[in-house]
Amino acid sequence: MSSRQGRQPPLASDEDSIGTPMAAAAPPQLGPTPWISFSGAPNESAASFIQSIQRIAFTQNRIEDDKWMAQYASTCFSDSALMWYLKLDEEIQANWKKLRLALAERYPVQSPQPAPTTVPAKPKPTSPVITEIGRIEIIRPEFGDFFGYLSQDSTGKFGVNRSQEKALKFKAVLHTNSKNQHEKIYSLRILD
Repeated sequence: MSSRQGRQPPLASDEDSIGTPMAAAAPPQLGPTPWISFSGAPNESAASFIQSIQRIAFTQNRIEDDKWMAQYASTCFSDSALMWYLKLDEEIQANWKKLRLALAERYPVQSPQPAPTTVPAKPKPTSPVITEIGRIEIIRPEFGDFFGYLSQDSTGKFGVNRSQEKALKFKAVLHTNSKNQHEKIYSLRILD
């Protein structure tokens, strides 16, 4: 018998059952493991993330290794998804089948929004309607520093000017949305 044919896998040590082949410690990796990320942002799909984890596990010969998949997924979470993951029970964190169900429940697939109509309907104001005339101040929010007022030069370009005389004057109309009474709608009209 040649050395390549009929070769038996190494036998287990005396502490294991005698005469049985040793199991491989881990399946061989087929290439570098790609790194993906999931933050839980509204524009991200948990379903796509779950599918990506499973595809990566498949390419790494680990598709049936729930623990490996759960551990790999844990390295991909960031931002609010990471904070959510850290609050999960360890039993869910360590098991891919349970983790993917928890992900799908926490970040469900969003149904597509209906296509907008060709002419958007204007919200109907409800009373009372409040009308005011004024200027728009430009203030740096971090420190409350006043920069000036919104202005417009002779070419129509908008800018900031510290002079009230050069500031644009607006007529502001405040009303509420007829569908959502708590939503305020401001209509601004530039006055001459």
